[in-house]
Order: sequence, then C-alpha cells, then structure tokens
Amino acid sequence: MPKTRTVRSATLAGYPEAALAAGLDPQKMMARAGLDIRSMDDEETPISFDAFLRLLAESARLAQCPDFATRAAIARGTPNYGAVSLLMREAETLEAALHYYTSHLTLHADGTFIEVDKRFQSPLVFVEITARTREEAFQCTQFALVGITMQARWLLGGEFQPEAVSFAFPKPSDTMAIQR
Repeated sequence: MPKTRTVRSATLAGYPEAALAAGLDPQKMMARAGLDIRSMDDEETPISFDAFLRLLAESARLAQCPDFATRAAIARGTPNYGAVSLLMREAETLEAALHYYTSHLTLHADGTFIEVDKRFQSPLVFVEITARTREEAFQCTQFALVGITMQARWLLGGEFQPEAVSFAFPKPSDTMAIQR
C-alpha cells in the first residue's frame, strides 16, 4: 500500500483569503478537495499533500485564475516551517539556511524536491513537484517558488528579487502576481 504523502496544515495559511478574493468559498473548496477547514486550527496537523495539490489546481480552474497558487502563497506570507524555520533563522549564511530547508523538506512536504546548484556565480534553485496532473504541478511549483522567495527575503532582507524565474509550463496570460 503506497504511503500517504502529507504536508503540514500551516501550508493552508493564506488560502481562505486568496479563495475569497477569487470569488470562491474556501470551506467548500477545501471539502471538495478532501480537506477539513478545521485542520487549519493547528499548524502542525498533517494533511494530504495530494488533496492540497487538488485544492490549488481546482481553485485555479474554477476561478479561471492561472496564477492562483502564487496569490495564495503571497496571502500566506513567509512560510512557517515549524522547527525548520528556527534552524534556518540561526544559520550563518543563506546557503546553510537553504541546506536546512532542503534536507528537512520531507518533514514538511512529501512530494516536493528542491535542489540548490552552486556551480554558477548566482545559485540556481530547482523545484520539482510530484503530482498527478500538469496543472497540480504548475500550481504547486508557483506556491513553492513564492515560499522560497519569501524565505530568502526573510533571511536576507525584504528587497531580495530572484534574477530570473523559469517554468517548465506555458506562461500564464496574467503574470503580474508572479512578477511581484
């Protein structure tokens, strides 16, 4: 029997606000994806990672908002990775902080792979999401990208901007939220 992939319910922070702004009922959308809104009461509650992926993809589809996950991640703000955030905050360098994050990622989100490639002048961060559909992968990749950017801003200062962002997906029609 395959292992159920999980993510901490802290990941849902910001979802209700983004859903409402997109004209969706967050409680109904969560129920439709197989999630209980009460799971948000405790940030440490494990929820189904696959249900979270469905939630992002279905929300984007129903709201006709290709950058829905970007908007949800912006509404969430700097991600709360629990104890891993504490390790990151105490790291002496951004590289060390990212190492704590990537080496402990399975404690936060099964099915997410993040790698930092330091062979070049500016490090490259690769994000790969194991999902059932391309839309789930695209939405969660956006979500992870915003989270990584916000973590870097938290660690380096609010002015941090990635030099470039490339997706393995078609460019959405509206990129304003992604550019921000």
